[in-house]
Amino acid sequence: MTKEVEIIHVGSRLLYPAKPPGTR
Repeated sequence: MTKEVEIIHVGSRLLYPAKPPGTR
C-alpha cells in the first residue's frame, strides 16, 4: 500500500476506533 493509503487508514482508526482499519 502507498503511504497515502496508510495515512487514510490510520486517520480512519483515529476517527473511528471502534471500526476495524480499512472501513471508510
